[in-house]
Amino acid sequence: MPVRNAMRVNTCKDTSTVNTAKLSVDAVVITQGRNLEFLQRSIDSLMTQTGVDIKIYCIGNGWAPEGLPHEVHTSFEPNNLGAPEARNRGAALGTSDLILFFDDDAWLSDERAIMQLAEYMRLNSRCGLLQPRLVDPENGRTEPRWVPRTLVGDPSRPGPAFTISEGVSLIRRELFDRIGGWAGDFFYGHEGIELTWQVWNHGFTARYVPQVVAHHPSGLAFRRPNQMWMNARNRVWVAKRNLPQPLRQIYLMNWWIISMFRLQRDSVARNDWQRGWLAGHSTESVAKSRKISLSTVLKLTFLGHPPII
Repeated sequence: MPVRNAMRVNTCKDTSTVNTAKLSVDAVVITQGRNLEFLQRSIDSLMTQTGVDIKIYCIGNGWAPEGLPHEVHTSFEPNNLGAPEARNRGAALGTSDLILFFDDDAWLSDERAIMQLAEYMRLNSRCGLLQPRLVDPENGRTEPRWVPRTLVGDPSRPGPAFTISEGVSLIRRELFDRIGGWAGDFFYGHEGIELTWQVWNHGFTARYVPQVVAHHPSGLAFRRPNQMWMNARNRVWVAKRNLPQPLRQIYLMNWWIISMFRLQRDSVARNDWQRGWLAGHSTESVAKSRKISLSTVLKLTFLGHPPII
């Protein structure tokens, strides 16, 4: 069951004052069944949400879902499709206007959390994508990489988002479909950058809403060897698929310098990253290229996040 003594969410005036009808949300949870206790906690916290009509879709990514409440719709993918494509499969099962992507090790301690996010969407018609604040339940911290603003600063400060924590995010279905969903062949890593850029590119805004809190263990990003390879390959694919020249080259040059500096003391990780970098240049993502427009570049630059880093 959800942790009841965890941090509670303060009600935000602009996300909970008007509630004349329940909003419909499809919650997509992907899992490999590695920690069934965490999965059950995640599902339970979604089932106890109030103020929204929520349908839960659990996608077994190389694992056949079992032992879940009968209200949960399940789907079995015999092979591990990777996180973004599994999310795409789950989103395709529902019809609600809003889609919540939710990690199997995340959970909510406030029963009104999803209602607050959905209501924010309803009251802000040009907002297309939302991320709540993620908090580690053990230490109460929000990792800097979980704050999708340009300057991290105080994680309790809201603002426009320029990437997204893929595992806890809410998006409009109509916008998600227009964008074409997640970059399915990325498998793991950086698909949130592309999705967020495309939200802005389609005339919507992406927002970080720290008034709403979700709990998630911090862990380490790209902690497995092949994930460091995907980190670099996908970084190149993000640039090739989304950025016009010469922004693409500036972006890639900046990330080469940043990554070599970060990995200078870890030769194994650095070598894996360099191999992935070469793979990104020598291969193409199978999904359709979708360059962001000059107006989007100017918009992001005006907001303090030129797409070169």
